[in-house]
Amino acid sequence: DAVWDFNGTTVATGQVTALPGVSINPGNATVGLTLSQDFGGVTCPSAPAAETVEIYNLPLPQWDAPTALCVGSTPDISSAGSSLPGTYTADWEVTLGGVPQVTGVGEVFTWPAGLADGTYGLSLNITDDNGCQDDIAAAVEVLATPSGTVTLSPACEGAPIDVAFTAPPGAVETWTWNGAGLTGVGATLPAAVSATAGPQDIGFTLTLDYPGPGISCTSPEDVQTVEVAALPEAGFALDDACVDAPLTFTLDNGMD
Repeated sequence: DAVWDFNGTTVATGQVTALPGVSINPGNATVGLTLSQDFGGVTCPSAPAAETVEIYNLPLPQWDAPTALCVGSTPDISSAGSSLPGTYTADWEVTLGGVPQVTGVGEVFTWPAGLADGTYGLSLNITDDNGCQDDIAAAVEVLATPSGTVTLSPACEGAPIDVAFTAPPGAVETWTWNGAGLTGVGATLPAAVSATAGPQDIGFTLTLDYPGPGISCTSPEDVQTVEVAALPEAGFALDDACVDAPLTFTLDNGMD
């Protein structure tokens, strides 16, 4: 028979290949083995055999993972704060409904841009120089960016431009006049945008607040072109006339 002891305390008997539940404290420990064999009713014990084992602390994974982010966001998530005895290997995994979506290796993991909205699992597994492992996991909520449509009404030179939005409730519509860097909020663009006749490029975004996680998500810019019509120029030549005679004139602005 075999008797195994850990730091002098018997922890197992028989032919075993592992001693579970004993390596709960770091440091040096002694594992002993005594064999005994029955010879015709006489039990003969062996001399005790002993080995010293070093029990290492587990690494302590740390990170700066977000709890929520917007679709298309690509933040870098770092494991640099992990408590370790030396160098380490960091393995990352993103799951959706328990199904792996993306994996990565390295101190820094960049959240992938191509994931749709939903609640994902993010895990970090740390393996240190001694081969010891530990992990950390959390849920990350990916929030949808708002989507909608925008329609620009044709405008005359120098007149405000009306804008028609369809957007989710609570979304804030923001416009940017790419020609001069003007920005604003609302359904009417100021006359400055249409001060010059011709095509004008206007960018539109929608921003939606998510009060729960406390973040706002903004849609990609939608650039549309509005044609600003030049004002016609009135001009004519008038002939002198006699009483009771019709006035005759000639248009000189190209109008028929």
